[in-house]
Amino acid sequence: MSRIVLISAFMVLAAAVAPLRLYSQQNLFNIPSGDITPKGTYFYQHQVNVYGTDYMESKSHFVWGLGNGFDAGVNLINVKINPTMNTRFFRDNTDPTSPAAPLLLGTLQKQFELGEQWELNIGTQAGLNFRRTQVSNNPFAHFSYGLVRWDWHHALRITGGVYATNNQFVGIGTNTGIMAGFELPLTRDIYLMGDFVSGNHPSAVAVMGGMVNLSKRIQLCAGYLMPSPSSPAKQGVVFELNVLGFDAYEE
Repeated sequence: MSRIVLISAFMVLAAAVAPLRLYSQQNLFNIPSGDITPKGTYFYQHQVNVYGTDYMESKSHFVWGLGNGFDAGVNLINVKINPTMNTRFFRDNTDPTSPAAPLLLGTLQKQFELGEQWELNIGTQAGLNFRRTQVSNNPFAHFSYGLVRWDWHHALRITGGVYATNNQFVGIGTNTGIMAGFELPLTRDIYLMGDFVSGNHPSAVAVMGGMVNLSKRIQLCAGYLMPSPSSPAKQGVVFELNVLGFDAYEE
């Protein structure tokens, strides 16, 4: 019942802001947003997950628009940082059940237009754990997905789909699942957004938060990270900085 109430509240908010045109980013907190980077431009996102005083985790994403519905990029994720350690700032991941850290990945994504309000995105991230020390010493990691995005009257975007991965990328647990997210503009510069990744692995989390446009090309995001049901993930706080090589909105 609580989920029904929450969805209804989002719909009411969306109706209230229906005249606003929605401008999206290329990633939500943990899943793709369903957007494609315009040809000849770039999108950069730097994300930091803070898990109390224990440690932090850094993720960097760079994407370049190729045209014809394609974009490609490079990700450096799962860079664990322990600010309390005097001898080693970057923390080694010694938990064999956790995702490999760090991971250097190449990305490729293709979008198909399904109609005025619908798009289908198919993409993959694949690469190596260059320390080769976690998850059975297998250096290769991958995460592939298919997402459908629905744009409701330029006021609410809902994204949902399925993924297939391996233990190197998400940690020990299920290797298939679903993911979903939303973006809801309250004003031109303020958004509510969130996403969810299912599964019982350490990367199965939900994040609820928001985004602020500081300018046409700079965005700040923040959210609260919660483990999905059956996930051993820790609670935390997520911060993101987005730098766009294109204008996020028109005057």
